[in-house]
Amino acid sequence: MNSSATSPSPNRVQAWIPNLLTGIRLLLVPVFVVVAWDRAEAGVAAGWVSPTFWLVVVAGASDLLDGYLARRWGATSRVGALLDAVADKSLQFTALVTITLLGRPLFTQLPLWLVVAVFLRDFVLLAGWILLRRLERPVSFEHEIHGRVATTLVLGLVLAATLGVAEGILLPASALAAAASLLSAGAYIRRAFRPA
Repeated sequence: MNSSATSPSPNRVQAWIPNLLTGIRLLLVPVFVVVAWDRAEAGVAAGWVSPTFWLVVVAGASDLLDGYLARRWGATSRVGALLDAVADKSLQFTALVTITLLGRPLFTQLPLWLVVAVFLRDFVLLAGWILLRRLERPVSFEHEIHGRVATTLVLGLVLAATLGVAEGILLPASALAAAASLLSAGAYIRRAFRPA
């Protein structure tokens, strides 16, 4: 937690609100899966009125809000950063797998190789984290711009798929998101093992 003069010390409520929003985002992950399967079985088409679209919007908004509040109130912590990372990865990967499995008419089909690329990124990051812990080296959960870009691209694809955007548009965007995800993983690894 930052104790500098520029960041006011949060009160008890302020300190918990960002983590509460992160917890809500984690809870939205199984809700998204259940709603998606239910809508798919009913043969409902994608679109603005689809609850799957609005669940992703709410989850994305909570991600922006919890980070903003944590920084504004000086309520950042390692636990909060870890929970935020888990919530982000869970939402991204679960949504991608669900969309890829269910496809039309509820979602635009996303390519399997995009799911593989995102899975590889997260697997490599998790393995790197475990290795750094074993080597007793410091582990940072701080986001960098390349990570934010990759996350934004994947979330944008998820939103577009819930709206039923044409596959011809999503295919090149998927390639860009896959490349950004893998390059981001490489950049994080390079930072982690950079000589002190």
